[in-house]
Amino acid sequence: MRFFLGTNVLISAYFWHGAERKLLWECLRGSHECCISDYLVYELRKVLLGKFSLPGESIERYLSLLTAFLVLIKTENGPEVSRDPKDNPILWACAKGDVDALVTGDGDLLSLRDRDKMLCIKDRCFKVLRTREVLE
Repeated sequence: MRFFLGTNVLISAYFWHGAERKLLWECLRGSHECCISDYLVYELRKVLLGKFSLPGESIERYLSLLTAFLVLIKTENGPEVSRDPKDNPILWACAKGDVDALVTGDGDLLSLRDRDKMLCIKDRCFKVLRTREVLE
């Protein structure tokens, strides 16, 4: 499967030994094709530096690992879908990157999915899943 890993999934994978890290390792080993976007890299850098006060060198090492092993999607503009404008570039990247699922813990993004856990943007549909739903 082709997954887009959300910011909170990648932050959890960095700090904790839970389901998010397990999924990231599966992606790094090639069990899944996983994607991130240039916008997500920017957002991840900002959060790790501002909220978690990580040293810049540690952040850059993590981002280098991610960009070396995951598919990087260039973010383009699209329709306003989420009530949180910061989520829209993530959704646009998922649609552009032809992913099977967005993996996230973000409540705003999870609220957009239908009863089948699907979200459609223009003519592209993909699942919106929690990490545990992927690993089940």
